[in-house]
Order: sequence, then C-alpha cells, then structure tokens
Amino acid sequence: MRCLCVWIGLAILPGMPVCRGGEAAGEERVCPPDILLIMPDQMRGDCLSVLGHSAVRTPTFDQLAREGVLFRREYCTVPSCIPARYALLTGLYPQTSGVVGFRQKPVVVPTLPQVFRDAGYQTWTA
Repeated sequence: MRCLCVWIGLAILPGMPVCRGGEAAGEERVCPPDILLIMPDQMRGDCLSVLGHSAVRTPTFDQLAREGVLFRREYCTVPSCIPARYALLTGLYPQTSGVVGFRQKPVVVPTLPQVFRDAGYQTWTA
C-alpha cells in the first residue's frame, strides 16, 4: 500500500535545536538537522498540489517539499491505520510487534520520538 511521507496528525518537531559543540574556544558548534514528520489520517499520497493535484492547493506543504526532502516512492507494511503508524514509529513489522488483529499486546520498544529525544532533540506530538 502506498503511503504519503508528509503526514499530519503526529508531528515530531525539534522546536529549538539543541547544539552540541566542543568545550574549547573557537570550536564550531554542530546542530543536528531539523526534522518535521507530519502523519495524516485518511489522506491519499497524491493530494498535494506539489505532487500535481489539480484541485487541491497546499502552498505550505509545497514550500516544505521544495526546501526539504519529499519522498515519492514510499510503501506501508500494512493497510490498517494503527498498525501502520506503530510500524513507522517503531520500525517493527505488524506481525513482529503484535499490533495486528487486536489479539496480542504490542511489543514495547523505543519509538521514533524517544530515539530523537535521546539524541538531544526536543519533540512534540499532537
């Protein structure tokens, strides 16, 4: 199933980048790149004007796509919403995580926001 990599619903925003630098004077501070992950619910991958939709106008997403990275060939491991989101946020296939069929408790592993937080990012989830 084809999914869209610009997602609304869950946004991981490092609001203020945390810079890491050397202790010695004159060393350049290195900031990690800003990351924005937008995860919509119920949105086709071609419903952005930057991807050629003739009726939908999405100027903000168009600008983000022009200035950042836009993935055009992305695929989802499962067609159901919750298992698909869990797979994206944990990196686990649904049959491995247990988030499929409402039969098993999901495997508890670090999520993408936790990994970013551990790397020094400030994260935000809506």
